[in-house]
Amino acid sequence: MTGLPEQQPKDTDSTVEKFLRLAKEYRKSAELLQREYRRGEPSSSAPFRLCAIHALELYLSAFLIHKQHEPSSVRGLQHNLSERAKRALDSGLALRKQTRLHLDQLTENREYLGSRYDVETLKQFSQLNRIRATLDQ
Repeated sequence: MTGLPEQQPKDTDSTVEKFLRLAKEYRKSAELLQREYRRGEPSSSAPFRLCAIHALELYLSAFLIHKQHEPSSVRGLQHNLSERAKRALDSGLALRKQTRLHLDQLTENREYLGSRYDVETLKQFSQLNRIRATLDQ
């Protein structure tokens, strides 16, 4: 999820840059944690899922703030990737249809919370390669 121009208004420079730096770190962590997944042990996917989903949230937040959305209103979306994606699309972000649908699914299924607290539900959530594809887009 790239595409942010180099030039940004001064008042958003540091916030956008902080979000992007943090998103990149979570993405790197997700990539490392995906290697630790053990087939047949759904709980071993939880750290990857959590980091990947959080990276998605941070990338979308950076885009919204870059597009002059108030940081407080972006924070107010909490972990709602669906609403973040909708606002980002309305602000000019290009996403593939499948990516958009997956962001909706992540929110609808509350995968962020399930990855944190309810390992029993992990079997019902997105396949790991689907999460990775959304993160890559």
